[in-house]
This record gives sequence, structure tokens and C-alpha cells, in this order.
Amino acid sequence: MQNGQRFTGEQLFVTVYAQAARAWWDLVDEEIIGKKLTSDHALRRVRSWARHYLTTEPPAARPGTLFDHALAHAARMAARDFLNDSGHLLTQHLIHQATNPATPPDGFAIPTTPATP
Repeated sequence: MQNGQRFTGEQLFVTVYAQAARAWWDLVDEEIIGKKLTSDHALRRVRSWARHYLTTEPPAARPGTLFDHALAHAARMAARDFLNDSGHLLTQHLIHQATNPATPPDGFAIPTTPATP
């Protein structure tokens, strides 16, 4: 853009999608760091927000342009992909916990030998 070039519709869509997807993962990070939640708890909380966004988002107050529709579609697509990807991660986390019962919820293995002073 600084060189006077214009974005194509596809480039714009990919950019908006990437920003929206990043926003969901940033929320997970904020929950982990800011509220000191475990990763699986933070992920479940943000997944709840994403489901709420997809199912209860009110319709626009006035009709938008085709551009507005495309931006909204990219944001919804990012939310759906976040739910799909994070669901896969949670499933893998549960499988890992079931097969490695000595691993605490935060993901760090419990030492099996006593520490030496």
C-alpha cells in the first residue's frame, strides 16, 4: 500500500481472516497470563466466547455493503476454524492426560527421582 499498490479481494480477505484468528488466540493468551488460568481452562473459556459470537451475534442494524459482508464472513470463518483447531488441541490434551497420568494439568512432568541439594 505504501508503494501505491492495491490489495486484491483475496489478499484483503486473508488479512482480515488472519487478524480475526489471531484475536481468538490472543484472548487465550490473555486468560493464561492475565488470569493465571491453566491452558485447557483458558481454551475452554475462549471457545465458549467464540461459540457465543457465532450463535448469538445480533444482525446488523442496517444493510451493509458487499465489502462489509466479506469482512464479517472472514471473522466468522476464523471463529469456526478456531473452534475446530482448539477442539482438536483439547482432545489431544485429554488423550495425553489419559495415557500419562503422572503429568499435572499445567503440562509439566512430575520428577520421578528426588532432587539433590
